[in-house]
Amino acid sequence: MKKADIVTALFLLVTGLVMIFVIIPAQTYPGEEYGVPPATVPTAAMAVVTVMAGILLVQGLRGRKNGKDTPSPLKPEQWLHIAGFTALLFAGLAAIKFLHFIPGGILILAVFMFITGQRKPLIIILVSVPVPFLVYAALWYGLRIPLP
Repeated sequence: MKKADIVTALFLLVTGLVMIFVIIPAQTYPGEEYGVPPATVPTAAMAVVTVMAGILLVQGLRGRKNGKDTPSPLKPEQWLHIAGFTALLFAGLAAIKFLHFIPGGILILAVFMFITGQRKPLIIILVSVPVPFLVYAALWYGLRIPLP
């Protein structure tokens, strides 16, 4: 587990620094002369992740006092499960990009419901169809956030 902690901490540390200094500034605009700039919240969130990753790295490098290294709590099957759902999530994001928000949202919700065990078509339809419409309406008409 110590080795996994160190590798994870290094990955999160590098990712956080890249996000803070490269990706967030490139993807946000400066904002108005007054108020909080749009990059403040994502930068603060990534700063928290980076600090926590640094703490995890220090703990991993200091090691355990008794010298025992505990095994990973996740089995290989669980890692495959996580990887599969991550791939589905990115496929859903691609569906939203190409089909737009509402049809892509309906598709990904229906697929996730089916994969997680829901087999009743009526329930899948009753959940996966109105939710993207409601989210779209809340974001566009309530918050004025444009969606793809």
